[in-house]
Amino acid sequence: MEALRSIGYTCWQVSGLQSESDYRCGGSAGIEIIAPVFPFNLPSSTNQSGRHRTRPQSRREAKQSQIQAIALFDIKLVRTYCESALLLLRYALFGPAMLSQDIIDKVAAQLGRAPQGLERIAVWRDDNPAVIQVAPMVRRQPFPTLFWLVDPIMNLAIDRIEAAGHIAELQLQVDNSVEIRAQMVVDHDHHRRLREQLLTPEQSAAIIEYGFEPVFEQRGVGGIAAQDRIRCLHTWIAAHLVRPNVIGQLTEPLIEPAVFRGLQLDSEFLTLGE
Repeated sequence: MEALRSIGYTCWQVSGLQSESDYRCGGSAGIEIIAPVFPFNLPSSTNQSGRHRTRPQSRREAKQSQIQAIALFDIKLVRTYCESALLLLRYALFGPAMLSQDIIDKVAAQLGRAPQGLERIAVWRDDNPAVIQVAPMVRRQPFPTLFWLVDPIMNLAIDRIEAAGHIAELQLQVDNSVEIRAQMVVDHDHHRRLREQLLTPEQSAAIIEYGFEPVFEQRGVGGIAAQDRIRCLHTWIAAHLVRPNVIGQLTEPLIEPAVFRGLQLDSEFLTLGE
């Protein structure tokens, strides 16, 4: 577990489990391993406190203690192998995690849960994550939404815009403009190219192996398949803060300028996709 924590991931996060208490070797098959009573407290004829036995072990009890000792050792060995396998799987599918535990904790606090498929931070607000990059596969399922908005200030601003009905007004602009729809097609194409550029060879191979190529070929910004539909402003703004898009440009005038203060693109994304 320490090896996984040192790279910013724990076993239950890598395997898709929600918490450490859910993690058990063989847990996915419904098997719960219960650790036997620790067998190395030798019986004592002098200790009368009740914490140890007050009589010698019988041969049967001694044999049971030996079996328990072997079982406990085997359980620890199996868990070690499981943890090593999960660590190797994490490296194989997603590459080495470069995020500190402090950053992962910040993202978890923003989301209200442990992050799944967290790859890197794309946009910062000062020292806090604002937009995260998500792995293309989470729990062996395709996740074409490349960027996810986690900044609470921007999220609140977008929530208010959507609650006020502006998303319908923006969609009406799209429906009435050939130019906007054409630019949305271009934005989706640029987004797909950037997403492909960010894939590791292992991720590309996994997408092919599971037959998910059509998902990533057909879906662009926010994992949206319909090229001329907005669907969700949060995903458009998340992508817009990394690479400008037409929906982000139409939405910007609806957002207070102060909301953009302190936002900065991560240096790793300055030249990507150019």
